[in-house]
Amino acid sequence: MIDTDLENDVGSRLIMEAGSSSSVRTTIVPGNGVDRSVQVVAPPRLLRDLWRNLALLLNSMPLFKVFVRRSIALRHTQSFLGVVWLTIQPVASTLTVLFMFNIIQVNTADGANKGLFLFSGIMVWQFFARGLTDATSSLHAHAGILTKVYLPKLMLPLASVAAAWFETLITIALLILACFVFGIPLSPRVLWLPIFLTIVCLSSLCIGIGLAPLHALYRDVGMMVPFALQLAMFISPVYYSTRFIPQKYQLLYHLNPMVTLIEGVRWSLLPESPAPELGYIIINLVSIVLMFGVSLFIYQKLESLVVDRI
Repeated sequence: MIDTDLENDVGSRLIMEAGSSSSVRTTIVPGNGVDRSVQVVAPPRLLRDLWRNLALLLNSMPLFKVFVRRSIALRHTQSFLGVVWLTIQPVASTLTVLFMFNIIQVNTADGANKGLFLFSGIMVWQFFARGLTDATSSLHAHAGILTKVYLPKLMLPLASVAAAWFETLITIALLILACFVFGIPLSPRVLWLPIFLTIVCLSSLCIGIGLAPLHALYRDVGMMVPFALQLAMFISPVYYSTRFIPQKYQLLYHLNPMVTLIEGVRWSLLPESPAPELGYIIINLVSIVLMFGVSLFIYQKLESLVVDRI
């Protein structure tokens, strides 16, 4: 029998340290006495938790495939036109811009076929924007699942962007079809088209992973992303050639990864388009890797708060 004073003195205690999830407990040993030793549970480490989440993700591949198919279905089912919207949106935007540019007599295509120049830029940008928007809203869109079923939350933005691989095939087919429509002969450079589009997909993922928990916690992010994408479109060569940017700003301008990626897509399709410089490609790949690291850090820091606040 344990005396009341002894129970008050050495009963189980839980001490939570500020800013961490570590705990210190004293344990009562049945029998002759009390073990006053403490057991310290170390706070979670970022890299350890990340490795655990990636391991869980690999073990949850069947569920991951379900989320990918679900993301594709949500985009294109319950819609009368379905995947046709992937064609209608860039075609309508291209015709609108062509009409405006013909009125004001501006040649921003830098000698290339103006129609395909605009169409390729708009297609790539809409592909990037769609992947980024879906990845950003992935946690909030699956709030009902997150609060009922345990799963690696990193799976949701990954599944949203993986669904864009389906659209990558459609995008490639549309761009090649546009070359035939505009009478542009294809060259072996077209083999680089899937590579550049893949990097576009990865770019949207790198940013979307960091924004997903922020959007789940703060609804302002959902309103900020469309506005930011609209501004970013005008500082990317969607409607104009990079030749029109003054030389002294070229390096600063190419810090935007989408600049080199859009240039690469146009170079793979249009004979007149110059190849993106290797130095800028390396800078953009490094920046994408850095963005991925920052996004993972933000995701790991905020992941535990999402279910409580969503």
